[in-house]
Amino acid sequence: MKDLPPDTLREVLNRIGAGDDKAVNQLFLHYHAAVFRFISLRNVPTADAEELAQDVLLSVLTKPSAFEGRSQFSTWLFSIAKNRAADYHRSHARIPEVPMDERAQDAADKLADPMADVLQMLEAAQDREAMLVCIRKLPDDLKETVMLVIFDMDTLAEAAAALQCPPGTVKSRMFHARNRLSDCIQRWLNGGRHGK
Repeated sequence: MKDLPPDTLREVLNRIGAGDDKAVNQLFLHYHAAVFRFISLRNVPTADAEELAQDVLLSVLTKPSAFEGRSQFSTWLFSIAKNRAADYHRSHARIPEVPMDERAQDAADKLADPMADVLQMLEAAQDREAMLVCIRKLPDDLKETVMLVIFDMDTLAEAAAALQCPPGTVKSRMFHARNRLSDCIQRWLNGGRHGK
């Protein structure tokens, strides 16, 4: 994800301040998925991550002048998201697992489609689950770096700016994260769920 160009961003924020619904939609559509991924990779359940992502964006939409332009907009937005995720964890002593019956219901809903390739769907879901489990096991600094580099930023320089660290640190974190992810996924493939 790239930030909106500075002039466009300034214009969109000004239009939001003036109550322009199209500008609200433009900002929401551009940043929502990245904020949601950022929060969900911080061990926040999907439904709660969605709510927190909307809350982060709502805080920007209700007071667009809060962005002072001292950093990239995405850096500022991710810092708000990071704080909201930390608040969430402080208020929830235990992170609940997604109940199996909910997973079974999701699978049943997808299986109701006679055109679905069941094996391909299940393999893709298992691969996604393995990757998310392994990413969630990473230490916070590596997890945040992976999330930004893989999902949200186009270049290492952008990720470094968002993380407020030198590009060399981003490269080093990615090296260590790749090694840990590779080991975790290999354990997953060899030993089943959670790399046992």
